[in-house]
Amino acid sequence: MINYIKAELYRSFNKIGVWALIAFMAILAVLSNVAILNIQGNMPSESINSMFDGLLMETLIIPVFLVAGFTDIITADENKNDTLRNVVSFGVARSKIILSKIVATVMLAFIAEISILVLYFGSAFVIFGVNNELPINIITFFRKSLVATPLWIAAIAICTCLALIIKNDTVFECVYLGIFIMTGTIIKFFSTFVSENFKYAENILITKKINEISRGTLTSEIIISSVLMGVIYTVVFTAITILYFEKKEVK
Repeated sequence: MINYIKAELYRSFNKIGVWALIAFMAILAVLSNVAILNIQGNMPSESINSMFDGLLMETLIIPVFLVAGFTDIITADENKNDTLRNVVSFGVARSKIILSKIVATVMLAFIAEISILVLYFGSAFVIFGVNNELPINIITFFRKSLVATPLWIAAIAICTCLALIIKNDTVFECVYLGIFIMTGTIIKFFSTFVSENFKYAENILITKKINEISRGTLTSEIIISSVLMGVIYTVVFTAITILYFEKKEVK
């Protein structure tokens, strides 16, 4: 399993698409700091720090959507090209294939995140200068990132499940993004026009929980519920994916 994970990462890092995606996000991160400086050019550093902190916390939701690109590289590409049969033919257990792909996607996503954040925070120190507020904002971001991590991993498990079930990679990405973008709106619609009981379904939305983490204060309740929600989603969708792949005919 470890060798298979290494092979997945090696294959992924030899693809131009991986580096293009990382470079694109890193450039956007640096440009966002430049934009803050230009917008707040005549304001005190406290205002700039506040604006940077607000934007930084809002970025916690971005990995939920970015994982679609990494899942495409790790899972959807092989599913589309029917190359999974090569791994199956070598006798690798199908459950190990799924677990390896999820682990490889998680590792790839976090390597990309670290690369992007190094440039993001590095450019922030260069552009805004070193002050007392900036390191505090960054430390707060990392604390909230740790709490959001189980939810990001859960998103990868969901994305991997869809990538294996839906063979067309464009359709799978649209379905995945649609689920996370539209589900909240659909629930609000039903809670308004059908029954108020639908509003309780919002409490199990990954996006809503991440927004609570990013915009609020970390409490023991938020931390525990985030970890539990992430673990439950990950276990459930990993199990669904394994069961589906076990029964799937790989030609």
